[in-house]
Amino acid sequence: MVRDRLPELRAYQNNSTTFGKGFLQDVHIQMSQNKKLREVLDEVEEVRSLIQLVAENITIVKDLYNNVLSYTNKDLKKELDSRTYAISQTSFRIQRKLRGR
Repeated sequence: MVRDRLPELRAYQNNSTTFGKGFLQDVHIQMSQNKKLREVLDEVEEVRSLIQLVAENITIVKDLYNNVLSYTNKDLKKELDSRTYAISQTSFRIQRKLRGR
């Protein structure tokens, strides 16, 4: 007859650092001790936010292009130029960060 091993599994889970509550605590301790990993993850987060900024600016530029074609407004043209410049500068920063400079 097969015996129920659920209580043993739960006891093992609670005591195990792999599956129990201790796992997340171990990961947190390792993360705080590993300064280099934290620096890398911070850089990754910064690059990700820069990429998101570029994507938002591209969406705005697309809308501005549609408006420039419909209206001949100097302010729209200036806004379009400044957004395009911001996209190129942000892209350059992303490239430098990815190359490690």
